[in-house]
Amino acid sequence: MISLITTSSRPDFLMETARSVQHQTFPDFEWILLIDGQENANDLILNWITDFIPQAKITIRKHQGRNKSLIDAHELADRP
Repeated sequence: MISLITTSSRPDFLMETARSVQHQTFPDFEWILLIDGQENANDLILNWITDFIPQAKITIRKHQGRNKSLIDAHELADRP
């Protein structure tokens, strides 16, 4: 299973989402997290995610919008 999450300027919800993903009971998943614009991304949260959620793939880039972010996130996903 693959979960795609795009975010821009929402660090307040990022940790809440990360904790939910961490408690995922389905063992075989991949979490694609695309930060669409770095201006408010919290490095402490991103470091926590990489330390505690090994299934997470984090990409940070210049703001390009939600639709482009979802397209790009699909391209980042490992596919069987």
